[in-house]
Amino acid sequence: MSRRAFLIAGIGYGDEGKGSIVDYLSFKHKPHTIIRFNGGSQAMHHVVKPDGTVHGFRQIGSGMFANPSVRTYLSKFMLVDPFFIHEEINELSVEKNIKYSFGQVIVDRECVVITPFHRLVGQMRELVRDDKRIGSCGCGVGEAMFDYNLVGDGVLLAGDLADKQKTLYKLRRLLISKIDIAEQLVDVEYSRRFTKRLLQEKLLELYDYRKWLDRLTQKYLDFFKFGFLKFGDEKKLKHILSKNGTVIFEGAQGALLDPRYGFAPYVTKTRMSFENANTLLDESGYNGDCTRIGVMRGYSTRHGPGPFITEDPRFNRRVSELHNVMNAWQGPFRIGWPDIVALKYGIDIVGGVDYLAVTSMDRIKDFNKIRVCEAYDTDLVSTNHILNKYFELHAGSKINRITRIKVLPEGKVGKGELTKLLKRCRPVYKNIYHHDCRYVDYLRHSLGVEVGIISHGPTRKDKIELIPAC
Repeated sequence: MSRRAFLIAGIGYGDEGKGSIVDYLSFKHKPHTIIRFNGGSQAMHHVVKPDGTVHGFRQIGSGMFANPSVRTYLSKFMLVDPFFIHEEINELSVEKNIKYSFGQVIVDRECVVITPFHRLVGQMRELVRDDKRIGSCGCGVGEAMFDYNLVGDGVLLAGDLADKQKTLYKLRRLLISKIDIAEQLVDVEYSRRFTKRLLQEKLLELYDYRKWLDRLTQKYLDFFKFGFLKFGDEKKLKHILSKNGTVIFEGAQGALLDPRYGFAPYVTKTRMSFENANTLLDESGYNGDCTRIGVMRGYSTRHGPGPFITEDPRFNRRVSELHNVMNAWQGPFRIGWPDIVALKYGIDIVGGVDYLAVTSMDRIKDFNKIRVCEAYDTDLVSTNHILNKYFELHAGSKINRITRIKVLPEGKVGKGELTKLLKRCRPVYKNIYHHDCRYVDYLRHSLGVEVGIISHGPTRKDKIELIPAC
């Protein structure tokens, strides 16, 4: 039996349907392990079983509906919240009657731990941004990543949770620093009274943790002491990847939210490309087959603020989203027409894909035609060096028509510079008379990538393979 790995990444702004594709591949290929390689507890990968059972997978691999014996490996690039893992497993076993044990979850010792302090201060930072929010999920991922970038392994790591004194020491230091930040945020004067009130409430929650640090420490230790969760490391992962059979690398969010190449400041804090997955494969000496799949919807979506050139409120009214609704942190769920320019950029960001999986085709089945954005027009002059820095322009066009966003060398993307340019762009549409084959052929031709899977509904039974080798 050979070894095979599927790498799954969204090439949009997230919410592409990655979980449903993982579910389908898990049903077909029966992987022994699903490896999460980016993001954290903010993920919400909705999977629907053929019997109608629904679950939003946050940290557990999205393939366990189809393959209950599959293990989840949370790699060193993940940020983990043990309390959320505990809640999710309990929800699956108690509410969904799915037999999934804690022992099936392996947490790499190098995973950064998201604490309640991170969640509270992260929410406070988003509150003070007022109407300039960046779309945080309020789960503390960005705040925890901020600490990691600042002090490295000085933050609380999963491996620390086996040592009571080290855990208590790091939690105490972390709490002191977060209280200091929170007090500074509260001291600022805000135009909205309720902002001040909410900040004060969260500061009081932080103060309360000073009395409960010992209890919090013991709760963390109990997750591993009693075998609820198991530790992994480089040696363990190498063993997993040396086994015959299939593994699935499940990515979170989407390429256009990448912190290095996305549209700052409306980005996440962990890498959205296949880079992390590639690193894990290389470090393990993996020599099996590898298939990279880019997931997109048949139209465009975005949760929260930031550039969205093809957004159309009329489209939004025609397509219902029952589980994607406005929430306290991200704001409204936005819908628009397919954007070829953005999708090309997403494919380039992740490092290329072997084929595409196109989801939510059922949502647009009644459309007589699809408006597809093929390019952007801008009022900026072509002699502007900034314009030429970020974009490829249509040769011979009398107006400044953008056909592609360039993936610049790392570190060359200015903070917010690309975002400002996109705000001065407008979509150039082409009408595609809708039929699955016609639309799929158009995507294949425009994006230069084969379409391997199309999805006409939320369950694995709604998936159609277009490439026999998928």
